[in-house]
Amino acid sequence: MKHWGHVQVPGAFAYAMLLVWMGYYGDRTFFFANLLAYSLLFLLLYGLIQHTTLSKQHVFAWLIVGMLLRILLLGSTPQLSDDYFRFLWDGHLTVLGFNPYHATPTEILPSLIDKELLYFHTLYENLNSPDYYSIYPPSNQALFAIASWLGGTTIFANIVVLRGILVAFEAGVLVVLWKLSHRLNIDPKQILLYALNPLVILEITGNLHFEGVMLFFLLLALFYFLKQKKQAGIWYGIAISIKLTPLILAPLFFSYLRRYQMVIFVLASLLACVILFFPLIGNSGNFLESMRLYYGKFEFNAGLYYLIRYISMFWIPYNPIGYISPLMTGVAVVLIGLIAWKKPLNGLLPNAVFIYFVYLCLHTVVHPWYLIIPLGMSVLTSIRSFLVWSYVVFLSYASYAYPEAKESVFPLLLQYGSVFGMAFFDYRSASHSERRST
Repeated sequence: MKHWGHVQVPGAFAYAMLLVWMGYYGDRTFFFANLLAYSLLFLLLYGLIQHTTLSKQHVFAWLIVGMLLRILLLGSTPQLSDDYFRFLWDGHLTVLGFNPYHATPTEILPSLIDKELLYFHTLYENLNSPDYYSIYPPSNQALFAIASWLGGTTIFANIVVLRGILVAFEAGVLVVLWKLSHRLNIDPKQILLYALNPLVILEITGNLHFEGVMLFFLLLALFYFLKQKKQAGIWYGIAISIKLTPLILAPLFFSYLRRYQMVIFVLASLLACVILFFPLIGNSGNFLESMRLYYGKFEFNAGLYYLIRYISMFWIPYNPIGYISPLMTGVAVVLIGLIAWKKPLNGLLPNAVFIYFVYLCLHTVVHPWYLIIPLGMSVLTSIRSFLVWSYVVFLSYASYAYPEAKESVFPLLLQYGSVFGMAFFDYRSASHSERRST
């Protein structure tokens, strides 16, 4: 077997070919073929991490390979998600001077006569939620607008520009992970669990989800929080402006701050949020309405929620999501507060990962790309629940093997059984480690 240093060329080539097939041809209706390719990708990643000794130079070489793999997907069309149509819809509205929060696509479509009508009709026909207001925060909208402005009215060009932006931020993520691994004295080989993870590459570069952008700013916030704390609040506020979920980490950050540090952190975060959320002024009601619908109506791949819903429907003759979702959110808030207060795991990063685990387990919607944020943090810890989850979450795509996109019980049981089993192991390991350190 040939080697590039310790980089095994045949393995890298096989990985690239599988990834290219999934990125260019792996339509989500081809579930079993996709699952086989995805499994082989994880098998190659496992072989690299477990059976190869890598120096820092070789890890750096693999990081370059990871970036090249992302570039290989530059010309692909997203195969596993159609969310990008809404990204382009919102972006083009912004370019034309419309506020994407002001009206739903269905409401505004008649106003787009003589304004690239054919292009908008193409986008509209592919939207998965044309009757909902945009749910994407303003910083996301700015990136959508850049891609729409540079790409014009050619969908493929829009996709390429959008993907170029995401690949650039992914490079930033790898740089910050590298710096954090040195600061935390962690084997940099662990970064490859993110850099070469098939879920990360396919969902960010392939399917154009913006978790990578948010992760970049959140990791910067963590880096400065561990370093000097002064700049952390600014980066944290920017992360919130990309995706709102970093808000769940606020109690944890506060628990590590002294009073004067907390004031600086909060003010910096608020300043960033006020500036970046300014476009929502006057349309915040529409944005919040979409958020309420999202948290009170949508359900997908939600293990605990489905169990509670199944039990409750013995007494309630209709889908009780309107009651269960707020209840689960309340439980999540209490548990997150307890984690932040008691800090049952060692260190800021393990606690942050554990908080995300609680949040996702008590959520009614768990799309595969939601795991990218906690996965990116977990590779800097000994926690492996999200690594396991990043593999088994692909079972959620089994629902798209059916024309009506229905979920089956067996994939859910297999997925969440594996995740909870690994989480129990992680928690026991962390508890033993904490006892040994005291």
